[in-house]
Amino acid sequence: NEETFEPAQSICICGKEQLLKLANGILDYYKKE
Repeated sequence: NEETFEPAQSICICGKEQLLKLANGILDYYKKE
């Protein structure tokens, strides 16, 4: 079934997205300084 996927993989992807958002937030913070 193509709809099935590894939960761990989705968690990893979400984690990467969260890290990117955090990194972008930090960069924006330092740009404002």
